[in-house]
Amino acid sequence: MMASRFNQKNLDWCETLVSYFAELPCASRFRSRCRLPTACLLIEKTMIFRETELYVALKCIGRLLLNLESRKLTVPAEISLFVDDLWLVLRGQKNRVALTEIDRKIERLIVDEQDAGFEESLVNRVYYALSCLILYLQEGHSLSVQHILEEALESFRYEAANDYLNALGGLAMVLSDSEEDEIEADTRVSSEKEKQSEDKYLAGKIVDWANVIR
Repeated sequence: MMASRFNQKNLDWCETLVSYFAELPCASRFRSRCRLPTACLLIEKTMIFRETELYVALKCIGRLLLNLESRKLTVPAEISLFVDDLWLVLRGQKNRVALTEIDRKIERLIVDEQDAGFEESLVNRVYYALSCLILYLQEGHSLSVQHILEEALESFRYEAANDYLNALGGLAMVLSDSEEDEIEADTRVSSEKEKQSEDKYLAGKIVDWANVIR
């Protein structure tokens, strides 16, 4: 997976990272045309979800936001409130969220990857995940949730790759399979994989969604 994107010569380290992470599913506004799931909860015309899937998605996005906080990076208050509102939706305490308005806001906030620095690209990863979440709520496709999880993993891979290249002096290079495996084995990536698996397991055990904990 990583080899095909890292095999680019004569690029500086930043361009190497941009090339690797530019073609993410929701960066291109990926829209699956799969059949809608049959066991969905319809809140309003444009909001369709399964509680277990929304839970997993929100937990994942929460970790991405916390990771930004740890780097003293922020997103606008409207974005944080949007996530808060979706937890209320999951608990059955709210039944309407302005998806289109937030979607447009996110599109305006995304920085073009060719112009984005490292920190801007990290924030972009969060916006891509949120974009996938909005698409999920609009269309109800489980594939969009999988894209959210992959966006999170790509974010932590991006961090690991950035640190790895910086440790080597920021030189342009072609990473070997073992070096790519080293990035994939980074604790940030492996920890996110474990947490995603744990979230899926716990979601299947939840009965009282009205009192679900973030």
